[in-house]
Amino acid sequence: MKKLIPFLLVGCISFISPVVQAAEDFQDIQIVPIYGNGIVHVSVNKDQRLMNVNHDVKGSDVYVECVIDQFTFAKEKAGKNHVDGEGHLHLFVDGQKVDSIYQAAFIIKGLPSGEHSIKLELVKNDDEPYGVSEEFSVQVP
Repeated sequence: MKKLIPFLLVGCISFISPVVQAAEDFQDIQIVPIYGNGIVHVSVNKDQRLMNVNHDVKGSDVYVECVIDQFTFAKEKAGKNHVDGEGHLHLFVDGQKVDSIYQAAFIIKGLPSGEHSIKLELVKNDDEPYGVSEEFSVQVP
């Protein structure tokens, strides 16, 4: 897994119920992959897969970095049979699925001004959920 230096979180994260908007509100959103160098080794209980998400808002861009133990992003295997520890993320903005993510760090560009609920759900190659997700709110100026 490729990883960047973790972003610092500024301020408090508040959890609110998502406001559902029409899918056309997100037509201008772009997801930009971020590639970095380095290897991260995480030791955790093998009975439970954990995901830690760091994010930072810079202007209208949301920088996101995920650290997921015992997991490999496998774009080439999307839609194929399940192999434990492989898969990708589903990205939801305000309750709407907007993309599948195949790398640990990325930028969400083009969010409209206002408060938004972001949810990342870890899924298997066959799109079945692992039961691991992270949700946070951002305020875009």
